[in-house]
Amino acid sequence: MKNRIYTKKRSVVLLCAVLLAFLAACQSGGGQTEIPVALDENAPDGASGENPEGPPRLYPDLPDVEFAGYTFNFLTVYSAHVDWTDWNTRDIYAEQINGDIINDAVFLRNSKIEEKYGVKIGEIAVDGNLSPQIRAAASAGDDTYDVVMPRLQDVVTYAQEGLLADLHGMPHLDLGKPWWSRSCVEQMSVGNHLYFVQSDLTVIDKDAMETMVFNKSLIRDHELENPYDLVHSGRWTIDKMIEMSRGVSSDLNGDGVMHLQNDRFGLVVQRTSFLSYYAAAGGTIVEKDKEDLPYINFASERNYALLEKLTAMMQNKENVVDLHRYEGKFGIYEEQAKMFSENRGMFMWIRMRIVENLRNMEADFGIMPLP
Repeated sequence: MKNRIYTKKRSVVLLCAVLLAFLAACQSGGGQTEIPVALDENAPDGASGENPEGPPRLYPDLPDVEFAGYTFNFLTVYSAHVDWTDWNTRDIYAEQINGDIINDAVFLRNSKIEEKYGVKIGEIAVDGNLSPQIRAAASAGDDTYDVVMPRLQDVVTYAQEGLLADLHGMPHLDLGKPWWSRSCVEQMSVGNHLYFVQSDLTVIDKDAMETMVFNKSLIRDHELENPYDLVHSGRWTIDKMIEMSRGVSSDLNGDGVMHLQNDRFGLVVQRTSFLSYYAAAGGTIVEKDKEDLPYINFASERNYALLEKLTAMMQNKENVVDLHRYEGKFGIYEEQAKMFSENRGMFMWIRMRIVENLRNMEADFGIMPLP
């Protein structure tokens, strides 16, 4: 007979492990045209199976349990604002199959888990900040939410306030498995305590991955070097990016003012891209000691020189346009895709989720890492 687990803490941890393991199994096979349901019902827990399409599949070491119809709720963030709808959660819950590959994968994953473990997976989405809900639930002992998925800038505060559980040492969570982010496990811990982590359960962290796109037409028209060659040869640097972009910017309507909607820019950025460029170029702020405690290591000549270079770059309004200067005036991400499709932006800092907005471009573009 199947064991039944009813205690809140154990059910939360076990279901997280189940969801993560199932998603990792799904990702190990199949193409874009067919959603693989790859959890092998006959494979023993903790076993590896042969996968002819790739490396051996890993299976979770989980007990055989039944949750008697328990509803397992995720608390997530959404926004109705035109500039933020692209960042609404799309990896936790799907109401039905609709032909979208991510939606359908989520629906099939959840359906399989619900059937196998006798559980219902739910999502409670809140517009904006989750702080009121999280603090109210914690103070009242309310168990409405099993997992909270706040924005990254808020989770440190929640951990400091004792609202989050330490993931190290919890039963059924093997943080050494490949579906957990190894860099997160290592870098987000403090004093060997870990209160939040990324994994293959979520898509939004991959959506938010910073990258750059370049307009191939503008590269050809201005007879510039192939960006891919620059990357492969190790010559793709901040200096090279600035040098190439300078000759592309132009006041197309001749009004003497460089504007996102009217003119052409060599480099399109966002306010937050400053830190991305800083990190990609090897800039540091914090390291950790042998006790796993952070310390500031910012003060170095190299870091100062890098900051000076990036500040000068970002403040050059004749050559660089910051999308966030126009936030609230119109849909900046829609305008970003429009200007790129109209060959009015050559290099553009972007997150992978927004690359999807460029699918209908007639002009060809490439994707490359930050310099």
